[in-house]
Amino acid sequence: MANVPVLVVGNKEDLVLTAEESASSSGKAAITSGHDDKRRDIINLVKKHWKSGYVECSAKYNWKVVGVFKELMNMIDSIEIRDQSPMLDNIQDALDRNKCSVL
Repeated sequence: MANVPVLVVGNKEDLVLTAEESASSSGKAAITSGHDDKRRDIINLVKKHWKSGYVECSAKYNWKVVGVFKELMNMIDSIEIRDQSPMLDNIQDALDRNKCSVL
């Protein structure tokens, strides 16, 4: 699984923002700070312990949906760059030189 990119996507970010707005208008700042702490703990768990990416988005309002795919493509590109080694390139060059041509 080392060469498989894993991206955890937190969906329904619009519900989180709606809950924060309603709590701030009613004066419940302590609840939102506790909620922010939980979100921060989840993000740290995913990034540090699971060693994978984390992105939050909202499919309902199309918030950061393109960012999910961009992050995934960046992860794929970094794996491809990491996998290239000079030894494999040398072997591939040697195989390419020893091809037969039939005229």
